[in-house]
Amino acid sequence: MLEKAISLIRMTESLKFALEKGWYDRALLLANGIQKIAELLETEIGNTQLIIQSVKMSQELLTLYETST
Repeated sequence: MLEKAISLIRMTESLKFALEKGWYDRALLLANGIQKIAELLETEIGNTQLIIQSVKMSQELLTLYETST
C-alpha cells in the first residue's frame, strides 16, 4: 500500500510537470494512471478497515466469553 501511495505522489508531480510543459497526451496518461492507483488504494484501505473491525469484534467476543466462564 505504501508503494502505491509513493507512486501516486510521484505520478502527481510528473502530471504537474507535463501540464506545465504542455505535454497533454502524457498528462492524460498520467491522470488515468493516477485514477487507477487511487481506486486501488481506496479498495485496500477499505479492506484494511474491515480487517480491523473483524479483529475488534473478535476481541470483544473473546472478552465476553472469558467473563462468562
